[in-house]
Amino acid sequence: MNRQTNTTLIGAAAFALAAMMPLASHAASANDGNWVFDFPAEGLNTASGEYQCPALRLTVNISDNKVSGNLERTPVGQGSGSLRSGSSSNGSPIVGTVKSDGGVHATWENYSLDGRLANGAGTVTTAAGQCGPRKGTAVRIAG
Repeated sequence: MNRQTNTTLIGAAAFALAAMMPLASHAASANDGNWVFDFPAEGLNTASGEYQCPALRLTVNISDNKVSGNLERTPVGQGSGSLRSGSSSNGSPIVGTVKSDGGVHATWENYSLDGRLANGAGTVTTAAGQCGPRKGTAVRIAG
């Protein structure tokens, strides 16, 4: 190879690497994907056999370390007082962030959730509310 060919090859390689640099900044974060946060029912009323705080399952999406989703109260007659993931106009957004160490913080209306995610699983806790602090699990279901 002559000197001009070497210079051309080195220039082409440098250009190719420089062109790929912006793509690296948009690489998926370790926790990207669809997640389910599950909270078991609590506060069993032994007389009625019903729970004061029904089980809760939240489905959220994590993309570029941002948590998003939608949560709505169930209509009267369909488990009134319960919450469900949804996308209707009656819902309110779930928003939050995931730190590089897997720490997650999200809010919905005036409620908040904190936890830790790693390797497609984790633990989450809701802040005090009607049901007090509740501990749950997190599992990535797709991504």
